[in-house]
Amino acid sequence: MKGNELWKQNLVGEAQIIGFYTIGDIYLVFYKNKELKIYSQINESKLTLDCPGNEINVTMHQEWVAVYDDLQNYIHMYLVDDLLEGIGKTFRILKGATSKVIKMCINHTCLYAILDKSLLVFDIPTGQIQQNIQLESNPSSLAVSFENAYVGCQNRNIYQIKINNNSDNYTLQPITQQQKQRILVGHLSEVISLAVFMEDGYINLASVSTDGHFYIWLVEGDTPKLIKKILTLKAKSVQIAERPDEFKFTTEHDALFKFKRPITLKPIKKSKYTTEQQILVQKRIKKIQFTFEIKQKPTVRDESAINELLEENKKLKQIIHQLI
Repeated sequence: MKGNELWKQNLVGEAQIIGFYTIGDIYLVFYKNKELKIYSQINESKLTLDCPGNEINVTMHQEWVAVYDDLQNYIHMYLVDDLLEGIGKTFRILKGATSKVIKMCINHTCLYAILDKSLLVFDIPTGQIQQNIQLESNPSSLAVSFENAYVGCQNRNIYQIKINNNSDNYTLQPITQQQKQRILVGHLSEVISLAVFMEDGYINLASVSTDGHFYIWLVEGDTPKLIKKILTLKAKSVQIAERPDEFKFTTEHDALFKFKRPITLKPIKKSKYTTEQQILVQKRIKKIQFTFEIKQKPTVRDESAINELLEENKKLKQIIHQLI
């Protein structure tokens, strides 16, 4: 039975779903009661997260899963590798939120969280707050791209936050008529949902407001443009789904660094991790990707090699835990 057929049959009667993510042919379904179900092509597994919150909020990106604990205003970070192995133990706790976290996003090694009139930027490896950015209005929605964070607020504005990769200095670019070169204006009510996506190699932003207006912006460069308006009346959120392989465009990273168009390159920032740490992480990622590519039950001949690979993965993970 295919994995998607397997998890569809098991969703009936479960607690409310608060998050659904895919890794290749593996499906991860997060429930409000803190349960996680993992479905693959050949089996399924279930585990319970150790987060103590009553009403949790979850987001996932690459190797990280973030779960918000409403009891303590903590954000629990889990390694995807641990969850796939049936370990629901918190890897790191991010502290510093003074009120309810409304929305979270992960970009590389940073976690972004919006709460009352502020945006917190956490460094995941250290657990420290890199920046606490004050906003002019209460935020309602959040999205991040390679270079920017976008915050939709109750005052109908979308705030663009430039990520400075050369230092810990983050600059807020408020949307005002005096700064048209970086303005996204047009919504007539609260902006409740945002999503960043690539189209034809360019970065775009989709936004939805409470009056049902759905906008698409071209946010490439210093002059964002509103390129499409759709009146839906019932739209509450926007989600981006991947196209089939034959229709996929270049990734955001490739568009910024490999696409043949004029760009301004910033000086290379010195990495805070050693070369040995980076090599270990790259090896671990390649081995994990190899395991995800196995779509059928392995033969007896392959089992010994795979078991040996899994043992090496565990050893590498222990080393990385110690280094981080």
